[in-house]
Amino acid sequence: MGKFIGTWAGGRIRQGRRGQPSYVIERMHGGDRRPITLKVASEREALAELALFERDPAGYRGQLEIQASAVRRTSAITLDEELVGKFLAHLRGESGGEPRSDLYIINVATSLDWWDVKLQGRELRSVTLAELQEHLDGAPGRKHKIIHLKSFCSFLRARGLLLTKDDPTLELRVPQARPEKAKRKKGHTMQEVEAVYRAVEEQAIRDVLCLRAKTGMHHTEVKRLASGEGVVSELRGHANIAGTIRFPHKNGREHIVSIDGQTLAAAKRLQARGGAPAESYMAKRIERAATTARLRDFELGALRHSFATWARNSGEEVRPSAGGLPLATVASVMGHLDPRTTAMFYDGTQVPPMVKLPGLRLINSGDPIELETRTAAK
Repeated sequence: MGKFIGTWAGGRIRQGRRGQPSYVIERMHGGDRRPITLKVASEREALAELALFERDPAGYRGQLEIQASAVRRTSAITLDEELVGKFLAHLRGESGGEPRSDLYIINVATSLDWWDVKLQGRELRSVTLAELQEHLDGAPGRKHKIIHLKSFCSFLRARGLLLTKDDPTLELRVPQARPEKAKRKKGHTMQEVEAVYRAVEEQAIRDVLCLRAKTGMHHTEVKRLASGEGVVSELRGHANIAGTIRFPHKNGREHIVSIDGQTLAAAKRLQARGGAPAESYMAKRIERAATTARLRDFELGALRHSFATWARNSGEEVRPSAGGLPLATVASVMGHLDPRTTAMFYDGTQVPPMVKLPGLRLINSGDPIELETRTAAK
């Protein structure tokens, strides 16, 4: 832009590209200074434009703006090869943006080709929202077709080729994706877990399955326990409770879980091993075992939900042989309104109650006969 070389009644005068004066209106309107460059040949014409501005500052449109609008009206905006090509070049990062992957660009081009066929070369500013929705009704890949068309129109708006009021995609809503947790199977039956356990060939993977199925532990907790961050303790004289495992909870506090003989043996083997198998490795082996058991979509991540469901529906509470009262009862005697206060500041339980799942029997011919036999016999 040229430098300012003088003033006139409406503001300042800027030197144009070819040396001619360019008149600029600089007046306050609504608290903002509005610099408007006039397309005039003389100060006399500039004064005439200034009079029009002062009559209606909010509605005033200069000659440059009127001409730009006329160009926009006469330039058809369609899904033609030239405009789509510029958009795809933008996605490749050729105009300074973040480059997208080749696969993404191919998918966008495919979607825009589909829209071009449906709209039959129509001027986008003449297309209505109802027409777009009609084309989308029952269309495969509906969500991505919407996203790609809206992105194309956003690209046009950013470059001044399409006005906001003329964009037919602004009110077009992208369908909300269902959360991954909502898509996943919430849990497995005991029979499915037993079948996979029976088919898994490696002891370390069976040990992880045992811990997760019988305690509901997160895999990260199993990893910490196996790597030595947790403590595995064997107990005597506590009925079906053969031991406890202590490990750091994600909230930073120590978490204690009472376990049966089979789970105790599994925890000891994992600690002796020095760690749990890698998740990717386990996933492949468990997928193979699930195929052998003729099961589909078996996921380790569903075991925590499975444990909660089994415990809620058929679990039994096994308390240490020394007895003990529920935490809520202790809280009531101590005058605590919330048992969590008792648990956080006063509870020093060393052997908490254990959840027993009577219907779950994890049996594999390769399991060593160790402490788990003590539990199986009861």
